[in-house]
Amino acid sequence: MSAAVQFLPQSRQLFVTLDGPAFEAPHAAALQGDLAGYLDQPIDEIALDFGQVEEIDSAAVHTLVQLRSRISTAAERGQFALENACPSVRRVLDLLGWERPA
Repeated sequence: MSAAVQFLPQSRQLFVTLDGPAFEAPHAAALQGDLAGYLDQPIDEIALDFGQVEEIDSAAVHTLVQLRSRISTAAERGQFALENACPSVRRVLDLLGWERPA
């Protein structure tokens, strides 16, 4: 799995597209490394596109929780969006109580 990262400093948005069928521990660690340089920037929105992901494990969930915490702490009303999740990944996200995108 790989991730394409796009940061828009003017709008303080970070977009991440996850590519691959599984988002697991090694991928979560790689994603943290990929995002390390961006997370020092002021960010009001993080959007992750899960369109290609079919499976997610607890390490990946932990990474998502950390990212969500980071955006919530940094911006009073920071947006954290998990988009295009397939049903199996959506079930995991629903268990976390994360709302579906509008």
